[in-house]
Amino acid sequence: TSISSAFSALASCGQLCFNNMVSQYSALGCASPTESACLCANVNFGYGLRDCSNGACGSNVEAASSAIAYGSAFCSCAGTVTATATSTGLAALPSCGQLCFNNMLAQYSSLGCASEQDAACLCGNVNFGYGLRDCSNGACGSEVASTVIAYGSAYCASATAAPKKL
Repeated sequence: TSISSAFSALASCGQLCFNNMVSQYSALGCASPTESACLCANVNFGYGLRDCSNGACGSNVEAASSAIAYGSAFCSCAGTVTATATSTGLAALPSCGQLCFNNMLAQYSSLGCASEQDAACLCGNVNFGYGLRDCSNGACGSEVASTVIAYGSAYCASATAAPKKL
């Protein structure tokens, strides 16, 4: 299935949310709406798609889930990831943030990745960013969590990989 035919199969609420997030390219730090790797490197692209889909699709959980899954597939095709984030950066985080980041790395298998060193795979799964965000907010509080989330965004943005084809 091509990415464009998968998009056409989405419910209108999912298409609306995806298009709305792409239209936020400038706010997401990208030069153009066609820079999919840039869009996907910003965790807020996935968060926005998820939050919009859950709200706009209402009780149609299947439509919301399909839109979120489409976003994950879109980003896996965009090609992001080989980590260059340094251990010094991780060491600069508060202990609660280090714990959350390391816990998310340890989830590599449940995230469908071969190892915790496979940043491309980890960052290609929106649940890596969601887990880091949710853990940091719970363990560190929202004020400190923003630094942990920013570290996760930098980790994923610094990763590189050849784009994959669906």
